Amino acid sequence: MSSKAYIVPSDFTPPGVQENYRVGALAAAIQRAYIMGVQSWDTKNVPLSPQSNTPSCPDLGQLIAWLKAGNWPQNLDAREFEPILDASAGAGLDFWYTAPLAVAGTEYSAMGAVATAPAANRIKRIVVFYGVQILTTPMPINRILFRRNGPTGLLQAEFDVQQLATMMRVDGFFSEPVVWDNNTAYSVDVLCQIATGVAAQVIFKNFVLEPAGTTNV
Repeated sequence: MSSKAYIVPSDFTPPGVQENYRVGALAAAIQRAYIMGVQSWDTKNVPLSPQSNTPSCPDLGQLIAWLKAGNWPQNLDAREFEPILDASAGAGLDFWYTAPLAVAGTEYSAMGAVATAPAANRIKRIVVFYGVQILTTPMPINRILFRRNGPTGLLQAEFDVQQLATMMRVDGFFSEPVVWDNNTAYSVDVLCQIATGVAAQVIFKNFVLEPAGTTNV
């Protein structure tokens, strides 16, 4: 679990800082894609120095500056997460709705109809989450929980979102990006605060990285 997992309200975040969160998430995902062998890094494609403790990927600070200058690795594509394609959500659920929130104090999947659906990340895919927007009012959840190895697995990161209910926009950034490795099962759940009996609309800010020119691999 991250030691700095907290929510940063968008209302308190200037546009330039919001861009830092987005670019930082992309850079973390690119690093991980090279470390995990989704693609191979070479200095012809990304002309930067290696990370000091991980020579298979470029230096994070240099990578962020390089991306901000308008560059992008030619051997990787980025897109947004699709619940049906990427989490095997049921037909008609290719949008960000939780499972129905039936009991307060209970965790429910953020990805569709089943209570705690794992997402089996494919062999050539890295996913990164860097924020959330909650459209259902009043806000029926109070925490977001990311787990490795499925819904009963190791807690990867946990974010208390209750303060967002007092903001003009129920929208925030994660203090650190949450990265899902390829070929591994994960889950993202919400903790029910108000038992509405229906789904809540919880939209995640995210990117999916894949080898250039490929999808669903």
